[in-house]
Amino acid sequence: MGISDSHFLGPLSVFLLDIPVSGVSFILIAGIIAIVILLIGSAMASGAEVAFFSLGPNQLHEIRLKEDKADKAVLHLLEMPKRLLATLLIANNFFNVAIVIISYLELRLRYL
Repeated sequence: MGISDSHFLGPLSVFLLDIPVSGVSFILIAGIIAIVILLIGSAMASGAEVAFFSLGPNQLHEIRLKEDKADKAVLHLLEMPKRLLATLLIANNFFNVAIVIISYLELRLRYL
């Protein structure tokens, strides 16, 4: 009716590498940001899996001797290793599937 979307998003284009902010380019930037965040989440889930399941007997013994809250949380999580592994794998799969879906939607908007 008078004020377009680009009027509100114009100042935002400075932060978006001077890309003109229209419906498609804003969605593209939002999708890229979402993919980066999801990639970080996937990396965190994978890293947590490696960190938890690569603890050796000596490291577990040292953790048991400490009275820190974080150490107690690690021990509590490791009491049910199958549940911990399932949770980490499901989280990682969620992140990866979301990346594929957003990538598909981005490519479809851009090229189809």
